[in-house]
Order: sequence, then C-alpha cells, then structure tokens
Amino acid sequence: MRYLESEGWERVKFGRDDLIKYRSPGPIAGTDDRALILIPSTEEVYDYNKIINIALRRISTFEGRRYEDLLDQISSVSDSIRVQIFTPDAENGMIPIRDGISLYQSLRDLLIFSACSELDPGKKAFSRKLWEAMEIVKPCYLGLGRSGGCTADLHLPLPKRCEVAVDGEVIDPIQRRSILRILRGLKDVQEAVALGNPRPIAENSSRGLNSNMCAVLTDLIDVGAGTDIAISATFDPMYAVPGDVAIDLRLSPPAKTYLEAAARILEEAPPEGYAELHGYVTQLRCDAEKERGVMVIRIKALGLEGHDAIPVKICLDEMSYQLAIDAHKGNKKIRIEGMLEKAGKGWILNRPKRLEVIDRDYLGRRCKNLDSF
Repeated sequence: MRYLESEGWERVKFGRDDLIKYRSPGPIAGTDDRALILIPSTEEVYDYNKIINIALRRISTFEGRRYEDLLDQISSVSDSIRVQIFTPDAENGMIPIRDGISLYQSLRDLLIFSACSELDPGKKAFSRKLWEAMEIVKPCYLGLGRSGGCTADLHLPLPKRCEVAVDGEVIDPIQRRSILRILRGLKDVQEAVALGNPRPIAENSSRGLNSNMCAVLTDLIDVGAGTDIAISATFDPMYAVPGDVAIDLRLSPPAKTYLEAAARILEEAPPEGYAELHGYVTQLRCDAEKERGVMVIRIKALGLEGHDAIPVKICLDEMSYQLAIDAHKGNKKIRIEGMLEKAGKGWILNRPKRLEVIDRDYLGRRCKNLDSF
C-alpha cells in the first residue's frame, strides 16, 4: 500500500473492509484500460499469500519489470523525492539527453549538499562534497517516472527504527532530515520571490538551503528552460511525518535571481583563523596520564600562504588518531580543517574536523572527527 500510493495508484471504493482496491495511474501498455488490484488490509484474509502474489505480479507486468526487482523495492523502507519539468520537449515525451542527465545529477547533488549541512550545520557553504554525505546518498535508487513530463525520482532507503533509537527514543535518520531540509528551503525560496528579497533564504540556512544547494537549484531552473519545476516528496510512514512541511512545491524561473543572491551571501568568508591544512604526520603521542587521554599529533603543514611548511600541533579523538597512525606508517598526506592559532613559537589547530587521508593510493578508512563538533 505504501508503495502503490507513492507511485500514484488510486484507491477506489470496494465493498469489503478486509480488501482494498487500487487502480493504476495510467492504462496498461497497448490498451486503454487501467490495471486493477486488490490488497489485503490484514494478514487474516483467506488466501492472503495468493492475493499478495497476484497483486505483485500485476504491478510488475504494468511497470514492465521483473517481479524480483519489484519485490526488493517494496520490501525496503524509503523516502523519495521527485523533480519534474514541463518543457515542450518533455510534454512530448522526449528531451535532450543532456537535460535528462543534468536533471538526475542536480537532484543527486541537492541531496548530497543537504546531507552536508546535516553533518555540519554550522557551515553555510562547502568547498567540496563531504565524503560522508556522498556515502549517505550512494544507496539511492532511481524510480521509474510514468506521470508525464521529464521526471527524476530518487528513493532513499531508510534504516529501520530500531537502528536509530537512542535510549528508546526514535530519531529521524539523516536521509529523512536531508529531504526535509530541501523542502523547507524551497518554501523559503517561494517566500523570497513573494517578498522580492533573498533574505528568507539566507536567514534560514540553518534549517534550509546552503550556498551549494542554491547553486544546484539555479542549475535546475536552467534545465526547466523558462517553465516551472515541480518538486515533491513521499515519506515512508515508518517515521512520523511533520505536519508543517509542504510536500508539493514549485520552483519558478524568477527564483533564480534570489537564489544567486542568497548563494553570494552564504559564501561569506570563513571565520578569522580558519584553515584547511594538508601535510605529513611527523610525530604522534598518546600519553594517557599526562595528556588525560588526549592524543596529539604534529604535522608538517604545506601550502599556507607566506610559509613553505610549518609544524602544527593537533589534538585528536581516538578514531582520527588511528587514522593519523595509518597515514604515518604509509607516508601518506592528511587533510584536516580547524582554527589555526599561534601558540608561543609554534602553531596549534583548534576545533579540528574531518581528518582525511588524501593520498590517491590510499584505499583504507576515512572518518569524520565527531568529537570536535
């Protein structure tokens, strides 16, 4: 039932409470007739398995794909987001391949940069896609658009409720929060257009769009070629759906001006002292008694303006420290961000984040410095 309703099947009246009747969103291929199926509302229905099996096979026939593929998708818990454009080419059922590719790439990037803000809510612009965010979006799968126009559907598998429970309390997974951030940001865009001012977008970046998301949406507007773009979401009822979030929104061409302005505002200069360092680990020290369990490394930082290379002291959590050990053993470079400050005759990187081994031959682990947020 969850899958059928997300795919546009229509629930129609039927004379029994234990069976629910659905009608397909369009005609069966080669006919003018719509598909009709029955779904049991309870497992107590006689011949439950047989009815479900018939329904699945009729759905797979209507969609023109294998029964097994359909079963895998229905068995997963997922949210989905859809972007649809209505250019003349799209209405005729054919669009330039570059537009179709751009549509899916933009939707993917929108999700990735939304996940970036969920991972690091304090940042308003990202110099690159965070590795962790790309990993979150990687399991997404494409939906089959059958509603006319040029449609991009992405489904985000969600973890089961027990996997995200903290002390018995279920929290929304980051996949759900990323879609909610997109929808709230789009609402801000509509308000910006109505006011004729980018302020609603820029001021609400903590829960809405970051600079990168604004740039992706301007690309989507270009794909729309002067037509409105419909963006909607379908939420799996496994998690509670907020009542204050609009799930069907329009992105209009005039929004481009305000998105570009908001992107410039959000691309503000980083705080004084912020630095992204890269270099080689030259020293590691873990003295639980003297350092109170804090693990310290020193790196030879390269690429800083006005300096050939400087030694920098960095205190790390256990996960990042282990990664630094691996880099040191393999003579690999690391990359790390934080607040670089002068300390006596040396330098120290405070509030370090995202230590990452950047040597291209490195095939091991990467991790986020969680304790430094």
